[in-house]
Amino acid sequence: MSRKRRILTSTLIGLVVIALIAGGARLRKKRLEEVTSVAPPGKAPWALRTAQVGRGSTSRAFPALGLVVSTAELTVASQFPGTILELGPREGVAVKRGDVLARIDTREIDDQIAGVVSQIEAGQVDADRLDKELERERDLLRAGGSSASEVEARESAAVAARKKVVTLQKQRSSLEVRRGFATVEAPADGVIAARLAEEGDLCVAFHPLYRIAAQGGARLSVKLPQGVLERVGPGTLIALVHGDERREVAATRIHPELDDLALGTVEADLSELPFGLPSGARLAVRVIIERRDDALLVPEDALLRSGDGSTARLFRIVSGESGPCLNAVGVVVDLVGDAGVAVSGPLQPGDRVALARDGLLRRLTDGDPVFQAETRP
Repeated sequence: MSRKRRILTSTLIGLVVIALIAGGARLRKKRLEEVTSVAPPGKAPWALRTAQVGRGSTSRAFPALGLVVSTAELTVASQFPGTILELGPREGVAVKRGDVLARIDTREIDDQIAGVVSQIEAGQVDADRLDKELERERDLLRAGGSSASEVEARESAAVAARKKVVTLQKQRSSLEVRRGFATVEAPADGVIAARLAEEGDLCVAFHPLYRIAAQGGARLSVKLPQGVLERVGPGTLIALVHGDERREVAATRIHPELDDLALGTVEADLSELPFGLPSGARLAVRVIIERRDDALLVPEDALLRSGDGSTARLFRIVSGESGPCLNAVGVVVDLVGDAGVAVSGPLQPGDRVALARDGLLRRLTDGDPVFQAETRP
């Protein structure tokens, strides 16, 4: 083959190779354009268990054993310090359980309660304002006009404001309970055996006012460790349990002195021996350390708790444009109780909330779709 023909052959081969490479590049570019033009798939919906937000009572209690004994004579003491304004009957007069024996001046604590009420009203106004600002910030985030960090900052401020209101409400409740002790009532039917004070006297807490010869009275005694004893006081509720029967009584007095087993004693005066038990019987009791009535209740596995456990995030199921989706809600944890967790926040009874282990809850985000959200019975 001549040199000229070899050059021509090589040139043709080179042109064919270049054409093939160019064609392959155009084909690859076309396929890439087809792939990139396809819309990305939407986020896969979560299949979750849910539960309804309820309203009711929950409590945290310490289980113990109680001893009930009949009493022939009861000593009625003041549980509220102050000046005695009114005092009841003298010796020999019959009284019924609940009759008022004494009233103590409450003007100082009334002023304290009024001050706390004013703080609650101001705090509620501030909390409502921050809630509205949070909702506006969430709307801006959905429209692309805000950031997740700004929403979290607004949410933290709103939760802190609600927590402050809850703290003030607890303070008011505590003061109101203390004020209730300023009215001293007969704990059982009986006859006044001795009147131990006079109107105008200045009495201290646990100052004896009367001795009453009781008719069928009884006393409950419960031994408690020091750590629990420090958290109870006069008025603390004690649930008595006997088989399927249950009743609650209020603690009357505390004996903080510890015995050889490092246990102190809380006592409650009863009108009669409970459940028909004999004197000296023991029965199961639950000393209610903390309680919330008429509270919003959610299951514990609905909450993603903060570091100190005082606040949490949960996910409410709401209707979105494409079906059910998640709505992140910040709440204040008021009490982790036996019947559920009492919370405060923008929830309503009947709302559905997602249930999951802590690890899964951390993967959920606001707006995620939900598939077959199943409500737990």
